[in-house]
Amino acid sequence: MIPRCAPTRAAAPGWHRVALAALAVIAAAPRFAAAGEGGTTHVLPGANATLVDMASTTPGWFVKPMLMNYGGDATARIPTGAGVTSNLDVDATTFVLGGGYTFAQTVLGGAHYTVAVFQPYTWLDISGLVDLPGGGAVQRNNKVSGFGDMTIVPVLLGWKAGDWQFDGPVVMLVGGYDKGVGFEPLGRELARRAKAVICYGATGPKIADAIRRASRDASARSTEVIEADGFEAAVRAARSAARAGDVVLLSPGCASYDMFANYEQRGQQFRQFVESWG
Repeated sequence: MIPRCAPTRAAAPGWHRVALAALAVIAAAPRFAAAGEGGTTHVLPGANATLVDMASTTPGWFVKPMLMNYGGDATARIPTGAGVTSNLDVDATTFVLGGGYTFAQTVLGGAHYTVAVFQPYTWLDISGLVDLPGGGAVQRNNKVSGFGDMTIVPVLLGWKAGDWQFDGPVVMLVGGYDKGVGFEPLGRELARRAKAVICYGATGPKIADAIRRASRDASARSTEVIEADGFEAAVRAARSAARAGDVVLLSPGCASYDMFANYEQRGQQFRQFVESWG
């Protein structure tokens, strides 16, 4: 079980000395870990990220539902409540219902003060090889589900100073590896905001079609849609479509694996092409 700590009162003078002393005690203590007896302990990254990364700045009640799925495997031999297991394969899906209340009165020079709470419900599907007492192993599969620990966040602060949005002419490069997702929402936003869109990669034709369908809407601007054969051709097309004062933006909206080893290689190649223009 993983403990959660939350402040319940204002820190006393010299709190930093107390904190350092506590850390020293923890560092000197023996290392050990405990899990639920005969059960499974798990942590799903991102369970609280939606609220923590973007604290509410709108007074009143709010609800933030979140759905996450993680999958993984491990070949190591791991002691569990069922015995020593290996070749574990785990799939975890968690629905988190988060929400809270943001007060109208600000504090600390304009910070919006929020109290929030999270309640997760998790489905676990675990399979692996379990050692038998007399030797050998047997494949087992367990499925469990249930509510996790409720998390209460007594202090969540959010500062907001205006809105940042570039409304000038933008030529965008989009596309890449196809994960089988839909592009209708992306197509609508590009049709509303971009001067021109250069579509490339495995998803290029799908994104181009989504933009053209969205362009029939009355609120859409006359966005130019160009389908390029390859990344270098896409960068050249973006340069041709741009005029003085325009912004050429590489914002693919897709993974890079259809053309590159990773997103860093894609960004470096884009930079090399742009620097060669001078």
